[in-house]
This record gives sequence, structure tokens and C-alpha cells, in this order.
Amino acid sequence: MEAVRVPGPDGKPMVVPLDDWAPQVAHGLKKLTGRIDELTRHIDDLTRRNDASILEKKRLADTVEQQRADLASAHDRITRLESNLEDCAAAASELQRAFADIDERFTNIAGGIAAATHPGRLTEDEYGHHDLGKRYGDFVQQHVMPLALQSSSGVHLSPYDQAQVVAEICLLLFGDAEPEAAYIADVLTRRRLLVDPRALQDMRDQAHSIRTEARQLGRSQRWVFDVPDDRFDAKRQQQFVGSAMGHEHELAVTLVVAPSYVVGDGTSIAPQQVFTVRRDAATTQ
Repeated sequence: MEAVRVPGPDGKPMVVPLDDWAPQVAHGLKKLTGRIDELTRHIDDLTRRNDASILEKKRLADTVEQQRADLASAHDRITRLESNLEDCAAAASELQRAFADIDERFTNIAGGIAAATHPGRLTEDEYGHHDLGKRYGDFVQQHVMPLALQSSSGVHLSPYDQAQVVAEICLLLFGDAEPEAAYIADVLTRRRLLVDPRALQDMRDQAHSIRTEARQLGRSQRWVFDVPDDRFDAKRQQQFVGSAMGHEHELAVTLVVAPSYVVGDGTSIAPQQVFTVRRDAATTQ
């Protein structure tokens, strides 16, 4: 009988009949083959999953890249739209300015025609300007001029110094820049005059309202501070309080205190307030 020598349970060699050993080996090989097949299937499954994961990652990467391209394209479109909107806004602003200029020219022409056709008769917009001119004159007299009289030190200013204070404030209120209450306060502080912040803010707001209404009435308008020379002209100027008195040819203008309000081609609605001295006194000085 054929036999094989195999390791025994205690590790020592033992002889086993071949007929008994062969079935055991075959059974072991079958189990091992089954385990190998199972492991192979598991590896195949893992491979498929890995391939699917790689494909999904690639798909996601492609999607992200496409979204980036879409975002870049959208950003370019938005940039172009913003540029177009800015161009449209600039064009609209330019058209608005052109229309305002045409409207002003038309109003001036219409006012000139009306004045030539009906001399001495006021047009509708001129009535508005004349009402505003009176309001402006009252404003200077009632709100600006009293500021020069309110001393904080007990020492009152001379008439000319008072005129200088009013002139500085009028320039701040009706000059090129928008009026600011803080600058007016600086003028009063330098002159040791009383400062009431609330009253100054109210005065600034009233001046702003007058300027705004003047622009909205139509026809070109301006506040004139300059004079062609030092000659006093009673037709377009008024003497400020404390000025020297006398005939026109005897007086010299030394200071424009409050500007005249002029519309259209030079129609004076409100005269300048000026400080005058006698020419003989000016020559002596």
C-alpha cells in the first residue's frame, strides 16, 4: 500500500496512507481555489469601483472647468454691460446738459423777444426772478448784516469792518462753492463776533435754497461780485450802511459787500451793496 510522510500534529513526521491523504489535499485545494476566486471577484469589484471613481472625478473636474469658463464668460459680459451702462449714463448726462443749455438759451431768447416786443412788461419767469431778488435782498439785510453787529468782546466794529465781515460771508454764501456754515463761523470768530451754530446752519440752508430756486427759474443767472472800476453807479449799486454820502461823481467804491443778482443778458434784478468813500478822502489816504 502506498503511503506518504507528512508532518503530524506534534510536528513530527508521520506516515499516512496515500488513499487517506489525497482526498484531504483535494479538499484543501478546493477551499483554496474558492478563496482565490472570491478574492479575485473582490479585486475585480474594487477595480470597477476605482475606475468609476476615476471617471466621476474626471467628470467633476470637467464640470468645474466648464463652470469656471462660464463664470469667466459671464464676468466678461457683465464688464461689457457695466461699460455700456457707464457710456449710456455719460451720454444721458451729456444730453441732459445739452438740453438744459438749449432750454436756457431758448428762455433767454424768449425773454429778450418779450422785452423787445413789450418793453416794461415782465415775462412769467422774470416775475419769479424779481420775487427771488426781493427775497435775496431781505435775506442779506435781515440775516447776514446783523451778524457784524453782534460782538462777543464788547468792542464794536467800524462801519468798514462791518462791511468786510458781510462781504466775506456773502462770498461764502453766493460765491462759486456751495455755502458751509463752518466757514462762516470762522469769519465771525476771527472778528470776535458771536457764533450761533444753529442760526448759521439755518442761514446756510436759506442761501442754498435761494441759489437752487434761481437755477430752477430758467434763464441764465449769476451773482456778480466784481465791478468795472471804482465809480459808484446808483443805477446798479446801493450804498452799504456807514458809507460816505455825496453825489455819484464824488464817491469811490472801495468794497463790494453783497453781489448783484443778474439774469439773462445782464438784467440786474437785485443791485450790488457797496461801501463808498468820498474821492477827496480816498485821495488824501
